[in-house]
Amino acid sequence: MFAVAVINDLIFGTKIRSTAQSLGFELRMVKTAAELADCLTQHRAPLVIVDLNSAGAEALPSIQFACGHHTAPKVIGFVSHVDEQLASQAAEYGAEVIPRSRFNVQLPAILRGNMQPENTVGG
Repeated sequence: MFAVAVINDLIFGTKIRSTAQSLGFELRMVKTAAELADCLTQHRAPLVIVDLNSAGAEALPSIQFACGHHTAPKVIGFVSHVDEQLASQAAEYGAEVIPRSRFNVQLPAILRGNMQPENTVGG
């Protein structure tokens, strides 16, 4: 199984992908809400991660699309703790919003809690 991340920050995206791979998960990175829509249409992803700061104008449309998608993935947005307005908007659309610093520390637990490794039953 895999997660999808809407992120434009290549360095942070590589960190997320590396962590996912070390846990046996696949991470697909997209940059736009349209790419996210294509990905969720073709594959069932139990988790969508959105970098609210680096995804720019695509962050909120991506969250809105993912939260309304019929496959009902868990949507987690992470954001700078000072960007309260953006965090509030994302939460209104249905995302779980956490500070970037907490996301950084809890990434392995977030992935483990929302996905099953490829080598388990059903994977």
